Amino acid sequence: MTLSLDFEKHFPHPPAKVWRALVTSEALAQWLMPNDFEPVIGRTARFTYPRGDCGQEDGVVLVEVEALDPPVRMVWRWQNADLGETTRVVFSLEATGDGTRLRLSHTGIPTEQEARSLGGGWPGKLESLGQTLRG
Repeated sequence: MTLSLDFEKHFPHPPAKVWRALVTSEALAQWLMPNDFEPVIGRTARFTYPRGDCGQEDGVVLVEVEALDPPVRMVWRWQNADLGETTRVVFSLEATGDGTRLRLSHTGIPTEQEARSLGGGWPGKLESLGQTLRG
């Protein structure tokens, strides 16, 4: 059995601004994780996160761009190096009368524990995205 998560958030910013925050390494580092991301299909980037335990190396998430349709949709192949399982993250943007609706879908999650972790993490990251957009 695989699990999936779906989130939707409205931002009072135009799609181009939200898109830049999703595809530039500097912006991603502000709201998601430090990284060496480039928006190029087939390229794999390293995202790092602190584990919280003193003395342990940072954790690593490998993100490969699978699809790119600026400024509407981007698909990532997501692999937490600790878990080895590959999942998929889809960002979809839609212009609204007063900004942008972002839909984030994270699918193929293999365990309930990982789903709880990601399910608790993504909402906070989307709030951080809003702070990054406010600048």
